[in-house]
Amino acid sequence: MRAPRGSSFRNAEARRRSGAKQSRTARRIRYERRALLRGRRDEPTEKRFGILLKEAVAKQLARLGVPHTLYDFKGDYARAERVELAILNRDGSTTIMEIDWTLRRGVRGKITDFVRAATMRDDWSVPRVYLEIEDRVGFALKPMAERVAHAIREITSGLDRFLKRIEQGNVIGLALVLDHERKAELIPMRLMRMIGSRARDWLEGLLIAREAEEELRARKSPATTRPLPHQTATAPTRHAPHFWRAFIREVAFHTGFTPNPTPVYAQAQRNHPLRMPYRR
Repeated sequence: MRAPRGSSFRNAEARRRSGAKQSRTARRIRYERRALLRGRRDEPTEKRFGILLKEAVAKQLARLGVPHTLYDFKGDYARAERVELAILNRDGSTTIMEIDWTLRRGVRGKITDFVRAATMRDDWSVPRVYLEIEDRVGFALKPMAERVAHAIREITSGLDRFLKRIEQGNVIGLALVLDHERKAELIPMRLMRMIGSRARDWLEGLLIAREAEEELRARKSPATTRPLPHQTATAPTRHAPHFWRAFIREVAFHTGFTPNPTPVYAQAQRNHPLRMPYRR
């Protein structure tokens, strides 16, 4: 039975059947980002959308069974360390990765602050991932959160593969491209190449100063000083701090692409024609 025109059933059953009405403010915040023209950026809109995206990604990670800890963006740790999310191991006792994502592309100041915080931290054993989300479709909040959560799970499961591209401070740069395809694409980035030369020299100076400080502590009290994460027990202490800079210098020239790779079947045979000197 319908109510007469101009009146309504003001009882509990009518209100229950009608359901909760969506807030106009929540609807405006959710869909105003999609109303932007392609290629245009609005910083206040992106900031509000990013705050909502953090909570939505955390809910999707909980559904996928990925243990995590969400940092408050206004908290001291999140502001000082420039991280938003921590991925835990299966039992939830140890942090295995920390993530900071952004909806803006190529912001040099944000990248510099992220690498600086990673360089100056006490423990480098936990890798940190800088994730740039490139949305080419204009997804709403929920579908984007689902894709970001699945990408984070993929990064966690294949962390050993991404660790080959570590940079100063044990950081990893990745770009998440969201297109019309169902599966998102993860593209490695070189963070130290994306920033300016002055910022790069300043970050390298911070690393050198830290190495000198650790070496001075090791000389004063070698028995009580805790070694750096990249130092081994068999390596001499005076040569260990320079290993990280030498490693970064060598890795910086290798982008992961070999123009003319040697076939697998030719690597195991020394008498193969492709491996003989006269074959060019």
